[in-house]
Amino acid sequence: GGLAAWWWLGRPSEPAITITAPAPLSHNILQTDHERPLDLSALTTTSQVRLAYEKTAETPAERGGLINLYFTKNNESLPLTHFRQAFGLNLPDDLTRHVRDNFLLGIYDNQEIRSRFLILQTSFFDQTYSAMLEWERYMASDLGALLKTVTNNKSSWSDSIIHNKDVRIQKSETGDTILI
Repeated sequence: GGLAAWWWLGRPSEPAITITAPAPLSHNILQTDHERPLDLSALTTTSQVRLAYEKTAETPAERGGLINLYFTKNNESLPLTHFRQAFGLNLPDDLTRHVRDNFLLGIYDNQEIRSRFLILQTSFFDQTYSAMLEWERYMASDLGALLKTVTNNKSSWSDSIIHNKDVRIQKSETGDTILI
């Protein structure tokens, strides 16, 4: 009986194995299917960054889904301010002040259509909205290469509603949507 009690109650337990997951390099706004880091450590000019970005963005995914393109330096995910500087974006100060560092530059790829997108999060909607309106003058030229859009001076912005969400839409003179 004593041996059975020792066996059930007193035998030394096996040490617990602790598994620690590595910290993610990027903090996604949305759950994505693929992660593609772009290391900016060796890239010194805006043209080098844009060329490396284009190469990374054009690499097809093995299977479709959402692809997160994020930027790193020394294995650390870079915030929006570094992204803005690396690409030479003309963001108004009020916009950079009230947009969170957590952003998503990505690609939706369903094997037939590849669409690039940029999602920004705000900490103060009213000020960010007015700054976005101010940025509209430069937005198409700033984001054109990143998102693969084509625009000209005859495009215009208007308010609209998509899936019960207020949006601003830039349309070409022929009515084609350029940016939402």
